[in-house]
Amino acid sequence: SDMSGWLLMGLPGAVLVGGLTESWIAIGLLIGTYLNWKICASRLRKMSYAAGDAITIPEYFQKRFFNNSPVVRFICAVIIFFFFLIYTASAFSGGAKLFQFVFGIEDYVLSLSIGAFIIISYTFLGGFLAVCWTDVVQGLLMFAALVVVPIVIMVRTPDIG
Repeated sequence: SDMSGWLLMGLPGAVLVGGLTESWIAIGLLIGTYLNWKICASRLRKMSYAAGDAITIPEYFQKRFFNNSPVVRFICAVIIFFFFLIYTASAFSGGAKLFQFVFGIEDYVLSLSIGAFIIISYTFLGGFLAVCWTDVVQGLLMFAALVVVPIVIMVRTPDIG
């Protein structure tokens, strides 16, 4: 979920427009993700465990700085809301553009509404478990696409195949 829109549409588009030199984006992503997990995630987990086994970042900050004031939670909530709003908007936009392309829907607002309705419906009806299962399916589709699409491009493009 956190990379699908730009990873499966934006990155291939950048490679299509800019050429194979744009593949450095994927290499940087791979290295950056690995280093994030290796350096930041393990350290944050150890520190959150030491701070009373905090599960969320706001809870970690509260326990780490011994501050039970709602101000810490409020500041974290505002920051998370702001950045997730931008992220979610980009994900919905990517879904709308995908619907437009795949189903031939010309009206952007209509394709955006259909995508939003589908996501809100399965989340409302199935809760977090439904989100988990759709993430599994999405992950399998992304993996298949990341393996198959480059092969198809290389075979069908005479310059690189």
